[in-house]
Amino acid sequence: MRTGDVIRAGIFAVALLVPAASAATQTPKPPTLRLDVTGAFFTDRVKGNNTTVVASTTAGVITEDSWTSYAGKRKSARMLENLAFDYLLGRECAARAIARTAPTFARSLAMRRALESQQSAGGRPIGGSLARYATDELRNLRMRGLVGASRAIDNEALLARFHHRYGVDGVRVRVRHILCTDDMSSPQTAQQRARALHARLLAGESFETLLHESHDRVARRLLRNPKRKAEAGFLAGYNYHRYGEKFAAAVRALAIDAISQPVQSPVGYHLIQVVSRKVTERNKVAATLRLELGGGKARSSEILALRRQLLAKYEYQPTKQLAQPNRVHVAANTQTPATATPTAWPHYRGNPSLHGTSPAHIGKHPTLAWTFPTKDEILSSPVIQDGTVFIGSTDNSVYAIDLATGKQQWAYPTKDMVEAPPLVLNGKVYIGSSDFFFYALDAKTGAMLWKFECQDKILGGANWFVGKDGKKRIVVGSYDAHVYCFDEAGMKLWAYETDNYVNGTPAIHNSEVVFGGCDAGLHMVDGETGDRITKIDLGAGCQVAGSVALLGDKAYFGHYGNEFLRVDLDSGDIDWRYASKREGFCSSPALNDKYAVFGGRDKNLHCVRRLDGTPQWRFKTRRKVDASPVITGDKVLFGSGDGRLYMLSLDSGKELWSYDIGKPVYSSPAVVDGMIVVGASDHRVYAFHAPVEKPKRN
Repeated sequence: MRTGDVIRAGIFAVALLVPAASAATQTPKPPTLRLDVTGAFFTDRVKGNNTTVVASTTAGVITEDSWTSYAGKRKSARMLENLAFDYLLGRECAARAIARTAPTFARSLAMRRALESQQSAGGRPIGGSLARYATDELRNLRMRGLVGASRAIDNEALLARFHHRYGVDGVRVRVRHILCTDDMSSPQTAQQRARALHARLLAGESFETLLHESHDRVARRLLRNPKRKAEAGFLAGYNYHRYGEKFAAAVRALAIDAISQPVQSPVGYHLIQVVSRKVTERNKVAATLRLELGGGKARSSEILALRRQLLAKYEYQPTKQLAQPNRVHVAANTQTPATATPTAWPHYRGNPSLHGTSPAHIGKHPTLAWTFPTKDEILSSPVIQDGTVFIGSTDNSVYAIDLATGKQQWAYPTKDMVEAPPLVLNGKVYIGSSDFFFYALDAKTGAMLWKFECQDKILGGANWFVGKDGKKRIVVGSYDAHVYCFDEAGMKLWAYETDNYVNGTPAIHNSEVVFGGCDAGLHMVDGETGDRITKIDLGAGCQVAGSVALLGDKAYFGHYGNEFLRVDLDSGDIDWRYASKREGFCSSPALNDKYAVFGGRDKNLHCVRRLDGTPQWRFKTRRKVDASPVITGDKVLFGSGDGRLYMLSLDSGKELWSYDIGKPVYSSPAVVDGMIVVGASDHRVYAFHAPVEKPKRN
């Protein structure tokens, strides 16, 4: 089925739903959307008459009127290039007769979303304007069509899919073996033992009987399991690579049910039996495989390649010079409320841009100062303000603890687990709970000042910025797929809707709210209005569980798609990628002027050069590292699922100190002068004295 046919079928399904929903209740009429003359985007603005050309391509020109409707007040060279890309997507689709009904389908999706938003409880608004939502859908449909068409004619991708689905060269075999190793064959050699077993097979003993004498540990374990005994000795998904080329040659040469002579591999000698062999001809399945290749969401690498290809093919050229937007760089030691100082860590990750860097000074030989018990494990991360530690616990409570003594100052009970980190700002503690509520508490007494009920739990921390009116704004994400903004009195100012959970803490820079979501997108939202500035699609399977760190116009974060990225927020381009072979990244990064440091589910703490992603070092632990590290001076601190809190040299990655707590540490440390505080899964908060060592006198 062609992409256009799929889209056309979807339109009729949506069309059936829209009238029925409209008739059910009297709702406000959504704004009228029109497709701009370029065909690149939807707008609800009145058409202007400024025909000044701001960019040219071989497919046509872009005028000042279209440019103003598309970018509004956010005009920049990058935004003009974004408009050109959307325009050329439409022109390329038209030239190749791909996604021809995408504008109609995108408009229908937007109108349906508008009706659902109006009819839902509380009238939750759509994330950003309706026109922008429709434009995003239009772009996604066109990109999916073009990327899918490119995949379908990629013969290398087709061959790789064929090998993966049907085996190398279309041959799928079921193979089992008996292994003999030198270390378990004494006093015989592995070869001598394999020959003796082969002779017994020729004498009439069964392969199943001799499997009990195999040195393959997996086979021996399966033989002890009555339910899985029949699987013993089989090499699941054998692909002609395991055990080397001699083993593969023997498999290719064997007839069904025949047993090989002893075959040597790097691990020992094998007796091999091919139980079945199925051969698939590629020309008989090629059409099906091409359809599969053409489906699915476009990956970020494919989107970036398509963008570059279209801009070059159609010779994009701006005719109006536009300055790059000036972004205010927030220094790590800025002395503003809720920003880390040598004696305070009032904010998860230290500051609103979530740099994860502390200006505090600590020594290399911390000692345990105190522990504070709660009634369940601690996944929340501590913050410190005015000599008090604030932290949540899965025993449903928020605690305030004296930093010097470890004594409880107050506890506030919620109705479910508190996994989110607190934010302390102007004498208030802001924190979310799994009971669906976002709380503002008095920092001195723990008394509740106000609370707001979301539609699902809150696991990420709150953040803040100052609005144009000079008043502070609080933002927080929820598992109800929204990011909310409040004033300090608890009035909801806006709610931005995404397509899936929001797990991390939103980062803020220059009144722009940036966060990743479980919808596999990087969102940038205007903090004043809650309107979407942009959404960068990361591709299928690239959900963002951690928090994004911002430095200048760059965003640093990892995702479940086994990559850590640096993304340019103006263009949406991925500056560099740092890939893991098998595991994703849930840890939030720590940044300084030289490095980005982050944990991985591959059990390592990783350090790369911030400029280009060049690996600097990796530190191996015994379990996954989901906790987020903190950089302080020339040291980095982090917890691991192996139950240890580590201190490493930032330059070399060498271990300087560690403390064995004994239970997983998913909490991120808070660091102030001479003190380190962290929570752990053994239900306790740990505090360590870490004074800077005085230089020894000669």
